[in-house]
Amino acid sequence: SLTDRIEELEEDMGRWKKDSASTADVRAKEAADYKATSADYGESLAALDEALMVLKRKATKTAQAEALLQVHRLRLVPAASKRVLASFLQESQPGVEDMPEKQLFNEAPEAYGYEFQSGGVVDLLQKLKDEFETKKYELDREELTAQHAYEGIAQQLTDNIENAQFEVNKKTNLRAETQKSKAGKEGEKAQAEVDRAEDQRYLDETIGLCAQKEQDFNARQKLRGQELEALNKAIEIMSSEDVSGAASKHLPSLLVAGDSRGASFAQLRKSGEQSHLQVQVSAFLAERARKYNSRVLALASQQV
Repeated sequence: SLTDRIEELEEDMGRWKKDSASTADVRAKEAADYKATSADYGESLAALDEALMVLKRKATKTAQAEALLQVHRLRLVPAASKRVLASFLQESQPGVEDMPEKQLFNEAPEAYGYEFQSGGVVDLLQKLKDEFETKKYELDREELTAQHAYEGIAQQLTDNIENAQFEVNKKTNLRAETQKSKAGKEGEKAQAEVDRAEDQRYLDETIGLCAQKEQDFNARQKLRGQELEALNKAIEIMSSEDVSGAASKHLPSLLVAGDSRGASFAQLRKSGEQSHLQVQVSAFLAERARKYNSRVLALASQQV
C-alpha cells in the first residue's frame, strides 16, 4: 500500500541520513589528521631547508647549531637521526675518518668538529628532506583520494535522500488525494443509502396504501354485493304473487305474517297503509344494515 511504501522510504532516508552524518564525521576527522600531519611535514621541510642553507653557506657555528637544534626538535625526525645531530653539536669531536659513514644516520657517534662533519650532516638532512617530501606527496595523494571517495559517497547518499523524499512527497500527495476521493465516495455512498432508505420507506408506504385501498375496495365490493343481495330478496318478497308465502320463506326469523298479495314499494306506499309485510321487510333490511354495517340498507329500511 502507499502507506507501507512511504514508511519504507522514510526508514531508508533515516538510515541514509545517519550514514551521511557518520561519513561526514569520519571525513572531518581524516581531514583534521591530514591537516595536522601536513603541517608537521611543512614545518619539517621548512626547518630542513633552513638548516641545509645554513650549512651549505658555511655560516658561523652558532647559526649552524641553532639551525640543527631546530631540526632536532621536529616531531617527525627519527630518533636515530636526532642522535646523529646531537653528536654533531657536541664540543669535542674525533676525526671524520675514524667514524664509519653509516654511523652518520643510525648511531650516536662521538663528537666531531664542525669543520669535519658538516658534509655528513648535510647528507643526513638531505635524506630526511627527500623522505619527508615523498611522505608528504603520498599524504597529499591519499587525502585527495579520500576526499574524492567521500564526495562520491556523500553525493550518492544525497541523491538517494532527495529521490526518496521526492517519492515520499509524491506518494503522500497521492495518498491524500486517494483518501479525499475515498471520503467523497463514502459520503456519496452514505447519501445514496439514505436516499435508498427514503425511497424504500416511500415504496413501503405506497404498497401499504395500495394494499389498504385494495382491501377497502374489496370490502366495499363485498358490502355492495351483500346490499344487492338483501335488496333483491326484499324486492323478491314484496313482488311475489303470494306475498305471505314469500315472507314465510325468506323472513322466517322475523315471524313474517299477513295476507297481503305481492306489491312493489310504490304500490305499498299508494295504499296509504303500512301493511304488516312492510314492517317485516323494513325490519329485515334494518337487521341486514346492522349486520353489514350498511348505510344504504339502513336508508332503504326507512323508505319501505
